Amino acid sequence: AQNRLDETAALLRDMVTDDDGDVGALAGLLQTYVEAGDLDAARTLLDERLERDPDSAALRMMQAGLLSLDDRLDDAEALYREIIAAQPDYAPAYRTLFALLAAQDLPIDAAAVVDAGVDATRDPDLVFTKASLLETQEDFDGAIALYEELYAQNSASDLVANNLASLLTSHRSDPESLNRAFTIARRLRASNVPHFQDTYGWILTRRGDPRLALSYLEQAARALPENALVQYHLGMTYLALERWDEAETALQRAIAETDPESTLPQIARAREEIAGIIERRAAASQ
Repeated sequence: AQNRLDETAALLRDMVTDDDGDVGALAGLLQTYVEAGDLDAARTLLDERLERDPDSAALRMMQAGLLSLDDRLDDAEALYREIIAAQPDYAPAYRTLFALLAAQDLPIDAAAVVDAGVDATRDPDLVFTKASLLETQEDFDGAIALYEELYAQNSASDLVANNLASLLTSHRSDPESLNRAFTIARRLRASNVPHFQDTYGWILTRRGDPRLALSYLEQAARALPENALVQYHLGMTYLALERWDEAETALQRAIAETDPESTLPQIARAREEIAGIIERRAAASQ
């Protein structure tokens, strides 16, 4: 914490001199060398350990990390894939390889790694990543199924609860889904997290209480001005309250922040509602 790198390195070095030295301490020592700019020392130390334990997945992961720092990304990718081939249930290799590919803007390859990792491990982090990717691809039923799996495993996660409740409310309309979303999201009502405020507020609107929902959605919309669905939720809530001008402004913003190729039904609905507002305004002026 005091940036005393030499002393930290000496302490960690003492912890890893034994053949059975702690791998976590070794990782800390490597990080110290990296932060000090001494990659040669990091490589030398890791090579020594790999000579004694060449099959260690954890050590090989560190080796791949050093390759990435050297900008040898193809070599790092190849090593991660070797680790996965040797130990298919080793979730950290899938997670790190996904991050490496995503950072190189290789979404198809990255998604394939996540799919393989989920099938092989059911690792919660990988399942969450896959659910997020399915949301991006507008496969909402697939995403809901994965969030349901995660919620069954750990209902204490606010993030999982929010994402599941949000998708149930935004992409399903049956009373059972809305009631389940409300039950899941009640914990979020005191949150200051904008995404959580949006989820809870939109549930209130969908359940027929737009007046109570408004303060949640206005706060969320101010914090997330570029989020199309948040703006849509606010616009539809203004509409339910017959605040036409504010509804039109929010719905126009939702459309402006949406990819023109999006097939989201909410955006089509936003256009319909704006047309209705314009017609109502024209009729009132006659």
